[in-house]
Amino acid sequence: MQQAARVILAVDSSKFGRRAPVRLASLADIDALVTDELPDGRLVALLREHGVSIHC
Repeated sequence: MQQAARVILAVDSSKFGRRAPVRLASLADIDALVTDELPDGRLVALLREHGVSIHC
């Protein structure tokens, strides 16, 4: 990720709102999110606040 021109996170909607034992990056490190369904409004607002584009 440190050498990538863009960081794109691909996540299916079942993962939203769940905790994971490992943290790969902060929202500030992600350029785009690709998913099958939009997350809840709070998460969408947080992603946009950090400049993450969202694609469904």
